[in-house]
Amino acid sequence: MAKHSTSNLINIILIVFIGCYFMHQSALASAGRLVLPSQSDAPVVLNIIENIDLLDAAELLEVYVGNKNVAENSVAIAGKYSVSHSLISFKPIFEFSSGQTYTVKYKLSLKDTHYLTETFIIQTDVAPTPAHVTAIYPSGTTLPENILRFYIHFSEPMQPNVARKFIKLVDENGNADNAAFMNFKQELWSPDRKRLTLLMDPGRIKRLVATNKTLGPALIEGKKYNLSVAEGWPAASGNSDLTAVSKTFIIGEALRSIPTINQWKIDKPTYNSIEPITIEFDRPFDFQQLHTNIVVTTSTGKLINGNVDVSETGKKWQFYPSQHWTTNKLKIAVNATLEDVAGNNFKDLLDHSVDVQTNQVNSISIDLNLGYY
Repeated sequence: MAKHSTSNLINIILIVFIGCYFMHQSALASAGRLVLPSQSDAPVVLNIIENIDLLDAAELLEVYVGNKNVAENSVAIAGKYSVSHSLISFKPIFEFSSGQTYTVKYKLSLKDTHYLTETFIIQTDVAPTPAHVTAIYPSGTTLPENILRFYIHFSEPMQPNVARKFIKLVDENGNADNAAFMNFKQELWSPDRKRLTLLMDPGRIKRLVATNKTLGPALIEGKKYNLSVAEGWPAASGNSDLTAVSKTFIIGEALRSIPTINQWKIDKPTYNSIEPITIEFDRPFDFQQLHTNIVVTTSTGKLINGNVDVSETGKKWQFYPSQHWTTNKLKIAVNATLEDVAGNNFKDLLDHSVDVQTNQVNSISIDLNLGYY
């Protein structure tokens, strides 16, 4: 019995020794092979132990925004690789940001099964300012009972997958509803991690589904609510924490009809001017979708370049042309998937009976004839 115990002890010691040896060898192998940038326009450079092709570069080297914990749940930043024999160089499409933390995930051979990680920060002489919320949309003080989304905009990239700890929907009696929003494994962030989409649980909106019957609607007409973002939410850089903010609103009547352009008021510009096209809606539309789902073309369908401006309430849309209006016959093309703030689009209602047929339409076209001075 003593012999077996001694033998097992020796095996354990040997395994630990071998593991430590290889970890030490790996550290020695990586030492000096990874060169991290010290300036925003400098690349990340990796010198591996074998010659490779350009197609293999991304498998050996990737860069992420944030610290190591954040990088595990995010997508690598886009950039350009270059390869020369065993040397890999990576530069992001947009320069590295001063004060931002980045994580490099890499390995020294295509045969390696485990990645090494290193973090770096492009230093700045300017003291970091606290991260803060720049806007919450819709911004109106009265919102429909069946509102589907909120958008929260931040001053800098934020740490993901912690939103539930900091965001609360509270009623006028101070009761927090922890089941109001969808809880996704991957939160709905914009690519730059500066805009978070909060999606109300459709089960709390649709009147005949089990969730609504059990928990009731998340929002009730005539009641006052507060959407709060607590302080302390860390920025992705790790250099600052969010300051607290809240939005108070009253719940109005639900939107339960399909949108129609017949309810829109359109102000057209004058020919050969740079005046905008202005559309005033009968209801608030989704703030983000309004930037992409309405376009202006010539009468022959050629896209006209310009800038879109949307009111904070989502009830007014303006298009400013890049140059003077040189044609007096225009078309406004509206994508039929454009949603109002309750998720209703030109095809269908969000909350509808199963036997209701959807409108077979992909786009709505509005002819516009410009006047002259």
